[in-house]
Amino acid sequence: MDFLKEILEEKGAELAGGLVEKLGFSPDQAQAFVPEAAGSLLDVVKTKAGELDMSDLASNADTLVDGVDADALAGKFGIEASQARGALGALVPSLLSALQEKAGGLSGLTSLLQGEGLGKALSGVGALGGAAGKLFGK
Repeated sequence: MDFLKEILEEKGAELAGGLVEKLGFSPDQAQAFVPEAAGSLLDVVKTKAGELDMSDLASNADTLVDGVDADALAGKFGIEASQARGALGALVPSLLSALQEKAGGLSGLTSLLQGEGLGKALSGVGALGGAAGKLFGK
């Protein structure tokens, strides 16, 4: 099951709209930023899974945002690093909630984060052109 693709299909427009409305992204920037940021954030979720408080996903926002190279991400989209960090912070709650929902709750998410489950689940994301698969060694 391709969780990230499903999440982006269901919530991508809403997430991008929030970046346009609240953070001054152009619509094109937001549409391109959301899948790239989501892939980066989920890479951090996988690598830091043992450090995250899975019972309170919202408490992980700073850890996840700090784990993404906001300067590099900002450079790809012609925005300031502070704007990229703000956008990442805005995306974290929705992405974690949607990922948990797709995984079947907290226990499903915990299982998904063990081993290669998340990398396999994200390996075919069309919007990322396979980038998520590469991030997870596939």
